[in-house]
Amino acid sequence: MAMVALLGNKKKFEETDYKLKEERGRVETQITSLENEIKEFLSLKDSVPSFRRGIEQAKSDIRRLESRKGDLISEKNVIIAKIRKRAKLRGVPDDMIPPKLTNARTERLDREIFSIVPQIQQKNTFIELTEKKISKATDYYFLRNKKTEISTLRKKVKSFDKKIYSTWKDIKEVDGLILEEKMRPQYEEYAEENDIEYDSDDDEDIFWQCNLHHHLQLLDGHETYTKCCKNYRKCSQDVILSVDGWGYINGTCECGAGSWEKEDPPRDLSEFNINSTHVYGYMDWSGY
Repeated sequence: MAMVALLGNKKKFEETDYKLKEERGRVETQITSLENEIKEFLSLKDSVPSFRRGIEQAKSDIRRLESRKGDLISEKNVIIAKIRKRAKLRGVPDDMIPPKLTNARTERLDREIFSIVPQIQQKNTFIELTEKKISKATDYYFLRNKKTEISTLRKKVKSFDKKIYSTWKDIKEVDGLILEEKMRPQYEEYAEENDIEYDSDDDEDIFWQCNLHHHLQLLDGHETYTKCCKNYRKCSQDVILSVDGWGYINGTCECGAGSWEKEDPPRDLSEFNINSTHVYGYMDWSGY
């Protein structure tokens, strides 16, 4: 029954962890997008002098094109006026037989006039877009507002991090309890075989007492060494630990400068790590 509840809680915590990380990811994406906007803004800001020169050049080009367009229209009007005058001199009134007002020259002028119009439109569009860029690049509030948005989002990220860490601790605790449920029969058997007393009202005491007992057994006869021979100190450097009936660990080298520093194994079963090569504690030879 306990195992079913633990597995259910683990699934619930893992689902919460997934949702929190997903939401955190979306906020991080928003921050990245805003940072890119700021980079674009700063790049535009640096380019403002160049943009203004471009606008002045475009306006100069428009004046030149408009002047050329005006000259072409004037030239065309001169030709048409001449056609009308020549027809009149020949005694042909306009209202009776209108003269043909186009010829190869007027058609050539029309084509050139027509080609100038889109060029002017293109220049005006360029000016309009560039002025918008300048307006954006010189907007003082833009940068301030974006930085404020980022600051607010970063606070959200910190909030998510706290919740994710809290959920991680919940998952870790549940994993530890699941491991205890799985290992409890073996620990009860070990405690009985070695006459280990533990507080039955304390859920984790059996694991602590058994791990400590096992750890002391590993330490009894554990071989290690010191570096006492450095600076010409006379010492074998080899140390074999021994543990008395009270759990006291004797681990002093021949010259007495190096001694074993005790370190208890962790109470959390999921962090407990003892094998044939690893024990908790270390030799301290800093006193030589």
